[in-house]
Amino acid sequence: MNDALRGMPVITADSQFVEKIQHGHPATLEEVVAPGPQPTCPWIKVADTRGDLVAVLSSTRKNGVYPYVCVFSGRDSCNRESEIVQRKHPRGVGTGH
Repeated sequence: MNDALRGMPVITADSQFVEKIQHGHPATLEEVVAPGPQPTCPWIKVADTRGDLVAVLSSTRKNGVYPYVCVFSGRDSCNRESEIVQRKHPRGVGTGH
C-alpha cells in the first residue's frame, strides 16, 4: 500500500507514535514534522521504521492536531487474513477448481 502512494510526502513514526496512532490519539505538531517544505499535497503518509504504511493524515492542522484520513491495522493482520483465505480456498479464489 505504501508503494501505491508514492507521490505523497511521508514521515517516519517511531514505535511510540505508531502505538499512539493505533489507539486513536491525536497527532500533534510535535510528532508530525513536515517532510521538507510545506507539502502541497493535502495528505501526509505515516510509515513505521520498517517502511510499512501506518496512517494517512490531513496535511492541514485543525484545532492543533492533524486529522486522520485513514489508519491501517498493520501487515500482521493482512497476513492473517491472507492465511485464512488460503485455508478456505487452497487452490485459489476464482480459479474454477
